[in-house]
Amino acid sequence: MKRTDVQWIVKSCGGRLFGNPEGRIRDVVIDSRSAGPERMFVAVIGPNRDGHDFIKDAMDRGSRVFLISREDRVPAVVAQDPSVSVILTDDTEPGLARIARAYLDQFTLHRVAVTGSVGKTTTKEMTGRVLSGRYRTVATSGNLNTLLGICLTAFQVESDTEAVVFEMGMDRKGEIESYCRWIRPHIAIITNVGTAHLERLGSREAIAAAKLEITSCLTPDDVLVFNSDSEYLSLPAIEKKMKNVCRLCPVGTGEDAQYRLSGLRPQGSGAAFMLAERGSGPAQSFSLPIPGLHNALNAALAAAAGRCLGVSLRESSAALAGMVATERRLHMEILPDVTLIDDTYNAGPDSMKAALDVLAATEGKRRIAVLADILELGSFLEEGHRSVGRYVAETDPDVLIAVGVHAEYYALGAEEAGFGGELIRCGNKEEAMAFLSREIRSGDVILVKGSNATGVADIARQIRRRGKPEEDN
Repeated sequence: MKRTDVQWIVKSCGGRLFGNPEGRIRDVVIDSRSAGPERMFVAVIGPNRDGHDFIKDAMDRGSRVFLISREDRVPAVVAQDPSVSVILTDDTEPGLARIARAYLDQFTLHRVAVTGSVGKTTTKEMTGRVLSGRYRTVATSGNLNTLLGICLTAFQVESDTEAVVFEMGMDRKGEIESYCRWIRPHIAIITNVGTAHLERLGSREAIAAAKLEITSCLTPDDVLVFNSDSEYLSLPAIEKKMKNVCRLCPVGTGEDAQYRLSGLRPQGSGAAFMLAERGSGPAQSFSLPIPGLHNALNAALAAAAGRCLGVSLRESSAALAGMVATERRLHMEILPDVTLIDDTYNAGPDSMKAALDVLAATEGKRRIAVLADILELGSFLEEGHRSVGRYVAETDPDVLIAVGVHAEYYALGAEEAGFGGELIRCGNKEEAMAFLSREIRSGDVILVKGSNATGVADIARQIRRRGKPEEDN
């Protein structure tokens, strides 16, 4: 972030300033543990914690500029240190968004936005890597794809930044459109339309419509890059909805794709494929070092976005050859006696099946699938889990450990599809951890996956700790 004074911040958010009118910042934080000199601490009121309760901690760590929404806190904060600048706004989240918009508007940038039910974080990382070879690029850190995370991404932009890649998550209608109104991307990427957030949105058609909100601010000169292999994103369907709105760039394995994948195959722990641009000469070979054949499509989407900004397929191939798996997203770890595939950040039926494909392609003496509940499926809850269970039978691991309240549906789906492996039902993660502590053998390959809120990451953590008693002290 370029150095910014508090008077400009006050004007941007329509707030009121108390205390020092000469304050300046070089960064914005929403966690008091990251506070420090020249870092503005934003007091966010969340469902479980009120950021105003952490102002003193942020001050002790060196922050002297605060964005708050509780006027009753102003006198005590200003009285504590005369160098403090307190900016009061009605609500810190929309106030921060107004500041982020004004900050971003100071720069001339290539703006890229990525959304989708599955793979958006990986695609964002790939797109950032592709663009970084030619442009000074900023991309959303980790999975910070909510309003606050998108704001923090905007503040990463510096005076010499040339491109910015935003990741946009959503769980309700209108959310992505609200982001696009101030981000105003020039290139929008949709990875796919899955079943995540069915509980709130009701149908996959509604999910597709919510994802397409990413086009709400595109102009005829802007581009929509989309996975034309994904249901609800076929070229005819998109043409019908997006005619004359923007340029369309379908990416997939079909003949109507502008960027067409072929020759997809496993290669070591990653994947290899060819990608050809329609009417532009021979196909380019790609080699990905991260697991999952599905990541080839994510890479192709990133390469297509790069081509929109002048990055050649050859340059994209070289950039993506150095990809590293994002933590807790199909992250493969070779431990002293077992191989762990940690995919515990989140889950949906589609990503569950992709993870089972990775497990099936990984060499080991036994393959164990530890699958916890999928959340937010609404009326699709039973069938979503059963469909994963049927896919377990198709990919045929040696052991299925079904964990959680809804995991019985995994077991039923696997059984009805003729699963021949060992089937273990565990009511919670503690039961699963107890079973694994007794039963893991040297040479096992263990996939651990489930929705983040199930706490399934604790199972992966326990597997890492095996044979390392010093970490438990």
